[in-house]
Amino acid sequence: MAPQQRWTYSVLTMMGLLTSTAVIAMSDQAQAQSRKAVPAKDRVKALESKAKQCRTAEEARILYGIFMTDEETTEEEREKAQPRFEYWTQAAKDELVRVGTKWMAKSESDKLKAEADTLVDEAIQSLKLNDFDGTDLKLKKASIIYPDHLPSLYLLGIGACLNGNYDGAEKQFTQCLLRSPSNVAVLNNTAVCEVKSRKYSEAIIHWEAAANIDPENPEVKHNLATFVSFAAKQTTPKVDRKLIDRATTLFTGMNAKGPADSAFVISSETKSTEPKLTPKTTPGRRTTRTTTKVAKDGFVISKLERAQGTAIVEESQVVGNGSGFVVAPGVVLTNRHVVSGAQSLSIQSPEDGTLLGAKVLATADPDLALMECKDLKAPPAAIGITAPGRGTEVLALGFPMASVVGKGLKTTRGIITGLPEKANSNMFLLDVPVNPGNSGGPLCDQTGRVVGIVTAKTFSDTFVQGYGLAIPIDEASRFVSMHVKGWQPVSGTDTKLDWPAVDASLSKSTVMILISKKSK
Repeated sequence: MAPQQRWTYSVLTMMGLLTSTAVIAMSDQAQAQSRKAVPAKDRVKALESKAKQCRTAEEARILYGIFMTDEETTEEEREKAQPRFEYWTQAAKDELVRVGTKWMAKSESDKLKAEADTLVDEAIQSLKLNDFDGTDLKLKKASIIYPDHLPSLYLLGIGACLNGNYDGAEKQFTQCLLRSPSNVAVLNNTAVCEVKSRKYSEAIIHWEAAANIDPENPEVKHNLATFVSFAAKQTTPKVDRKLIDRATTLFTGMNAKGPADSAFVISSETKSTEPKLTPKTTPGRRTTRTTTKVAKDGFVISKLERAQGTAIVEESQVVGNGSGFVVAPGVVLTNRHVVSGAQSLSIQSPEDGTLLGAKVLATADPDLALMECKDLKAPPAAIGITAPGRGTEVLALGFPMASVVGKGLKTTRGIITGLPEKANSNMFLLDVPVNPGNSGGPLCDQTGRVVGIVTAKTFSDTFVQGYGLAIPIDEASRFVSMHVKGWQPVSGTDTKLDWPAVDASLSKSTVMILISKKSK
């Protein structure tokens, strides 16, 4: 590595990726075809293969539980899967986790991860001494000791990128994406490497994903502008005009205003073909770095920062969860994006936690879905009649970040800060904290009536960060009426309750939705 190379790392808080697609009406036949993409004789074998890809035995247990409750699973398949289901159930009790291809106790995994963390810290210190060979050695050792160690893989990618080895950097960042696919820093850096390797279409896809997650990200906006300028001048090979238009549209829809302090710029100066690393700063902000002009073809590379006392959150590529609430006997309302990536689904009973088989009845704009769960005994929630005003106190229930903060139901409280309008996709604007897993859960007022469906963070390129979104219940009610014959919502009462009583009432109707993700 060149002596000028410097980098650090820190935690990047994860957000869920929301997408908006056309209205989908799923028939039972279409669902069956989707779920049976794998031939029946191979389904149990494929299930075990997916279980071995899980990060924890608990995830594998849930995966098997979903399979066992799926109405498309035959009795023969259940019998064949039962021994492995029992194995993973016991493994979950023993808190086994996967490190690379090995399964071990969580305590052992934690020790290996701590060793890898120490090696990364030592690598950072080696950088300060310009010991670049030592830095590479420590990072590679960390990735061997703990193969799923995101910081070491990420920093190896940065090192390869800085040395002009974009193919090698892309491989490292791709490994990071497998562990953290909604990580904006990883998506951005992968896109930069893809541009350098002339994989323009793939780069735009990754920047689109990053912009959907973080519409204000300054590095992504800077890179889009750089790409548009670069692509317009590129003649060999010529960049497809449609890709330039996509990048332009994405750029104009974002709110960022330039590179942030935590960015580096990869540039190629006319006097040298070697890429240079130049720190960028925000005007008017105090910094110990030297402000340097960005080269005309400069792309910003994001740092992955780790905040003290926090941990990098990695996403499961096998199982996931969201929230929903009962609107009629055996019928659950949720978000479309919660169920759209599912191969099969289950609902966790709020009574005893058992997994119950479920299927999608219908989906539609704006991000709504109905599920049927015949064995669910939970009571329907009371539905609001009048729309709440701005400033109304509300409570959100759901199952956010289950793998991090626990699988129990969580509540957060705040106010409605904005009413539905075109700029916010005709949804309520909330200051209620929402996270991945909250999506599809109920938003209620102090009478205990549901007034909205939480839709996590933005799925609009023009949305401002820091707020949550909720679909108004009147719009959701029309959707339910269209698909549940003779539906009569529970009206509830006008009596205001204290918030713990609201929680106690609505928690009986709020469910966790568990999904087995489609294989990519």
